[in-house]
Amino acid sequence: MKNDNLIPSLLFLTLLTFIPIWVDAQFKIKVINADDHNPIENVIIEDASQQRLGVTDKYGYFETRVKVAMPIQVRIDNYFNEKVDATGQEVKMVYLKPQKAKEEIVLLYETRPREFMTSSVSFLKGSVTQNTAATNRLNTLAGRLTGLSVMQTDGLPGNEDSNVKIRGQHTIGNRPGITVLVDGRQTDITMLDPYDIESITVLKDAAATAIYGMNGGNGILMVNTKRGKEGRLRIEYNGQASLQEPLSLPKFLNAYQYAILYNEAMLNDDPNSKPLYTLHDIEGYRSGKSPYAYPDVDWVDLFMKDYTFQNRHNINVSGGSQAAKYFVSFGYVNNSGIFNTDDNINTYRTNSKVSALNIHGNLELNINKNFMILADIKAKKDMRTAPGSFSNTYDQNILASLYSTPSNAFQPITYNGQLGGWYNGSNPYGMLNYSGYSNIETNFISSTVDLRYDLGDFIKGLSVLGYFGVNSTTDYITDRSKTFASYILNPSATIWYKRGEDGAINSSGRYSAIARKFDHMIGLNYKETFGGNDLDILVMADRQQMKEHLFSSIGETFQGLKGKVSYKYNNKYVLDLSGSYQGSNYYPKQNRYGFFPAIGAGWVVSNESFMEGIEAVNHLKVRGSYGKTGNHIGTAFATYYGYLDNFSTGSGAYIGNSLNRSTGMYQSRVGNDQLTWEKATKYNIGLDFSLLKDRLSGAFDYFNEKNRDILVKNAISVMYGAEVWMPHGKMTNSGYEVELGWADKINNLSYSVSANYSFARNRVDEKNEEIREYPWMYETGHPYGTYFGYVFDRYFTEDDDFTALPDQSLLGEVQPGDLKYKDLNDDNIIDQSDRTMIAKSTIPETFYGISFGVAYKGFDFSTLLQGVRNYTVYNSGATYWAFHNQTGNVMEHHLDRWTPGSGQQAEYPRLSLTSTNNTQTSSFWVQNTNFLRLKNVELGYSLPHSIVQKIGVGRTRIFINGNNLYVWSKTKNRDPEGDISRYPLMRTLTGGVNISF
Repeated sequence: MKNDNLIPSLLFLTLLTFIPIWVDAQFKIKVINADDHNPIENVIIEDASQQRLGVTDKYGYFETRVKVAMPIQVRIDNYFNEKVDATGQEVKMVYLKPQKAKEEIVLLYETRPREFMTSSVSFLKGSVTQNTAATNRLNTLAGRLTGLSVMQTDGLPGNEDSNVKIRGQHTIGNRPGITVLVDGRQTDITMLDPYDIESITVLKDAAATAIYGMNGGNGILMVNTKRGKEGRLRIEYNGQASLQEPLSLPKFLNAYQYAILYNEAMLNDDPNSKPLYTLHDIEGYRSGKSPYAYPDVDWVDLFMKDYTFQNRHNINVSGGSQAAKYFVSFGYVNNSGIFNTDDNINTYRTNSKVSALNIHGNLELNINKNFMILADIKAKKDMRTAPGSFSNTYDQNILASLYSTPSNAFQPITYNGQLGGWYNGSNPYGMLNYSGYSNIETNFISSTVDLRYDLGDFIKGLSVLGYFGVNSTTDYITDRSKTFASYILNPSATIWYKRGEDGAINSSGRYSAIARKFDHMIGLNYKETFGGNDLDILVMADRQQMKEHLFSSIGETFQGLKGKVSYKYNNKYVLDLSGSYQGSNYYPKQNRYGFFPAIGAGWVVSNESFMEGIEAVNHLKVRGSYGKTGNHIGTAFATYYGYLDNFSTGSGAYIGNSLNRSTGMYQSRVGNDQLTWEKATKYNIGLDFSLLKDRLSGAFDYFNEKNRDILVKNAISVMYGAEVWMPHGKMTNSGYEVELGWADKINNLSYSVSANYSFARNRVDEKNEEIREYPWMYETGHPYGTYFGYVFDRYFTEDDDFTALPDQSLLGEVQPGDLKYKDLNDDNIIDQSDRTMIAKSTIPETFYGISFGVAYKGFDFSTLLQGVRNYTVYNSGATYWAFHNQTGNVMEHHLDRWTPGSGQQAEYPRLSLTSTNNTQTSSFWVQNTNFLRLKNVELGYSLPHSIVQKIGVGRTRIFINGNNLYVWSKTKNRDPEGDISRYPLMRTLTGGVNISF
């Protein structure tokens, strides 16, 4: 009998363990991170029946009185999981140890755990670079992501232009570059505030980009912005104050040195000539006693500041519930410009200043359990100023004047209080202060709406989705320019010559850009799991339209079908099929659409049963991909309806007795029905791993790409009589990428170190190059951007018998101290047949980064080293050659010129005003510009919770950082990265704060 009652009793007790006990409870919880003892906000509090109660506040507290099932379940994003008995009046302290979250990677039209990806991508959290002061966010990515090369060429505030490539060069010519998407739509990344960026993804192989059709061939960079998250109202403030100084400026010689070297150059050209500067003149420059008669002006030092200021402020608000989530952000940035202008002269500013205001907001609404709407809007207004009438090269024009005006040319202001001048150029002081000003106003707005409706009530796993969006950009230039008079002194006659007139301000305005982009999509998504099978199918139809209203009312349209099928079995084997069928109105009707398929496969070896006993391996995956992508040619290489003949009106024949020409027609364009997009076939194999309890992680990729149908200019005989682009170009690009990282913790000290290395080498296989006399003259077979010219052999010396050497007179008269070139074909004449490859490409083949980070009790420190190899530049023009165009300046490196007795030890040829031989394109002027740059250093301190709680704020972090701090390079007389003729790159020191409320 007792045994008969025992079994039901045990069953009843067992059942009770699964039945929650409901109590009317008053309880308080404080959730603390077990690692750093900081409070954790937005922890989801549930009872034992998984009924949601709420979330913790910014201090980690949650308090309520409600009838709940005990015990209380505490979790956050499925990474914390703890049961606590929190009834009663006392605050229960819950110490939770975070589990490492699986990294979710944002891809085209999906988000996927890195563990199951088959494509080759690089990924970066936006928080890594958010405190870097650059206005162009692309420049903050250098050295941080495999496959991505960023070479900044210009430091102009608001522009900060750079050459950005993904896996090197893919095509012949400066074709459209990489595709940049912000939240999946094509737009300008410079329109973003750094504190709005959630993450950045670089899509590199066909499996990642084929679904984007004709615009995926050069790789895709995706910027993903922040959205609202479920939880309490959260307010964040981020502020920066930055000090910037130019990295490298040309160093010019003073008036005394200029006069001596100028006389030397004259005598080198003609020993019988009379020196321009007498000994009295030279002594006048040396002594400096008569600054107006013998001026000595350091133009660069006088009119370029040693430093300038930039400040940035951002405030954002976010939060929400299961029904609605929101995010709103306001950002402002201001840079005062590097030119040294006189603010007392005008009531307006003439510096290269920029100020910009960003607004970003989104709202995600769950209308019901099936219907979701996400509305997003981004807007920016920036205002830039420039001296004089605006042009895209206004900064280069001013710098050219500063760099090419000799120090002894004139004083900026004469002793009469007038503007000084000379016949060979303008007065930089007048250009900066007396030529008026211009305002460049950019207005940008983007609005998108994403929709998703779950059809699971009808077909489990099926949903319909779509989006529609439009963005608009307008650039309006207001010119308030004027002319100014300058006065030139004739020292011998003490007479002032007036040049130009002081004019009134001339007002005008114009749009320099009006652009609209429309992006629409509708699709079906089926996602279901059955047994060990996971299936995800997406089919879409989309249409993109881009209209440049200033240049064409027709617009550029891309449209078609695209989709993907992703299959995963038992978390071990992954297969991805993707593709797009897309067309564009750029191409003839019979060849308007193209098919871009791709396949990717992955094997998660670490999930196999035979790996269970190998504890050192946490994750191991082998993956590979193959596919075809396209590269749209762009307006620079083919116009709208370029496949049709075009006729224009013009002057016709003389008819009748009046001798007036009639209006006629002529064929202004020959139709080209061979226009097409570039077609790239891409292979990729890769390996991902994580070892030793996830402390050591890494990835390896090898890729090979073959690009075909590249449009080549005049690929048919020039006798045809018209410029024709034909798809005859071919190119190969291949390389590899390695990424390694180590992260660990020792008591309260956590640290990490990582390195990435990328190599990409291209080769021009075919470009319909004209027939050359010798094989070394062909550009085909070399990387694109390779320099061709004469090979420097040595200096001619005073001991040479010029009659016994190859005749070099076709390149100009030669003398001792001039450059001697190699006679490659041994015909005893130096001419075009002796030109060959003289240096590596202008496009870096190798780029890498090394980063280190450490955190200890509220302190954190990080640093980044960025390097580039296999990269060259060519030195020429006013910023390198002496007395350029016979009126230019001289620099420090000209002191090491060749003089009699120098032999082969000089670093510069003999000085000359007229030599054409020495300025021929040759290997002498090529510099290897490999460099390693201390790109970024940041030190931060987060105030203890006990302090921030007293002052009523959440997490508060104070930081200082530096960007472009130092460079190791053998490059002389310039920074190895920037274009010396453009606005200089900047070294930046920043202090700031990140506060959450």
